[in-house]
Amino acid sequence: MSVMSYKKLFATLCLILPLVSGCAPWKIQQAPFEAVPTLAEVQPQNGKPATTQPNVGREVEPTPLLVSGNVGLQLGAFKNPHGAAQTVKRLQQSYPLVFEHRSPIIRAIDRDGTTLYRVIIGPYLEADIAASYCTLMQQGGEVCFPTEFDRVDLRVDLEAKTKEEE
Repeated sequence: MSVMSYKKLFATLCLILPLVSGCAPWKIQQAPFEAVPTLAEVQPQNGKPATTQPNVGREVEPTPLLVSGNVGLQLGAFKNPHGAAQTVKRLQQSYPLVFEHRSPIIRAIDRDGTTLYRVIIGPYLEADIAASYCTLMQQGGEVCFPTEFDRVDLRVDLEAKTKEEE
């Protein structure tokens, strides 16, 4: 047995039996580790770099969006946009789960010559989920009913808001 082998055996015994005479933590030496080759030092086995071939002709299914759908909830209709915005803020604080990952919009509509500002939130993936949230809000005394959520309306409302701020 070589001297190095005895040192390794002694170090192992010191780890297992720390009460062995002459064992102290500062006398235990770590065995030297072998250097790991760098990427530049590694050569391909056949002398050529590895390549990947594309999967030609294989159909790939699109990944579904996490939140998609066209179901929304109408949370009220107001005579002025300020009242609608205040309602959105209040409801966001009271019902954060209903608003989670959803876009509230304030949509101006003309009803018998009067402009009303509808508060709509969405989209929801399924009508059942939207209806459950609506029931929750109705139990809390809020106005709520399912409606269509149209992304085109969201873009129009955002553009209108930007023009009003200018």
